[in-house]
Amino acid sequence: MLITTGRNPDAISRAIAQALGAAIPRSIVEGRGRRTLSGIISKARKKRFPRVCTIYKVEGKPCAISFLSVDEKGWKRLSPQLQITSAKAFAKAGREQSSCLEISGTKASALKQLLSVMENEEGDEPESKITAGASKITIHVHGKRLIELGVKYEG
Repeated sequence: MLITTGRNPDAISRAIAQALGAAIPRSIVEGRGRRTLSGIISKARKKRFPRVCTIYKVEGKPCAISFLSVDEKGWKRLSPQLQITSAKAFAKAGREQSSCLEISGTKASALKQLLSVMENEEGDEPESKITAGASKITIHVHGKRLIELGVKYEG
């Protein structure tokens, strides 16, 4: 998955992107810079990523996380979009990326579809955990709580 922020990301938007990048196996985080959405999609195609995750902000605060499905023919926006109601960073994501992710909680199935990640093999201890509740998402990597997001699922 290619994960990117808006054009002028604030610290919390960067923290969200870095936490997702550390938690989701085989993902990368790239600054958007001046690239348009079509430029981001083109980059995802070149790197053979089936998903793009974009973090948007309004009035200096992160407001939404949107997921796109990308293939050779085109792209489509996936539902639900996550509207961010609050965000709190607890620790910075390290450079080490997780190779094993567990998603749990009441909204786990919706998030699994958006992320398009494979389930852990039986017996594998997950290096990262995402808990997706009805109004809150928490990301843990290597036993550290990185970020907690208040969310609404729309669409």
